[in-house]
Amino acid sequence: MLYVVRIVWTGVLSACFLLYFMHRNCGMEYRMFTHEVLLPVLWVTLMCLISGIIPVLLMEESFVRLLLTGCCSIIGFLIAFWLLATQENERAMIKGVILQVRKKMKF
Repeated sequence: MLYVVRIVWTGVLSACFLLYFMHRNCGMEYRMFTHEVLLPVLWVTLMCLISGIIPVLLMEESFVRLLLTGCCSIIGFLIAFWLLATQENERAMIKGVILQVRKKMKF
């Protein structure tokens, strides 16, 4: 039971304190935080869970299912992150970094 209290205290309450002080000291609006941070995180998490649960429901328990579940979760995360959690300027920055890495690796 103590671990549940610890998770709630460090996770939820500290996030609430942080959000409160960001609002008080920096003037950040709660609605903007919800729209730009919380909702994309929830959508990406939901899409990752859905893409990872599909192999679990369709296959018998095996090592192949474990690998496929991991791959589907990672691919689902990447797609959901790219489409739901990033804005155009962030996508441009990510593309620029990928191009720089490719140039250094000479692919």
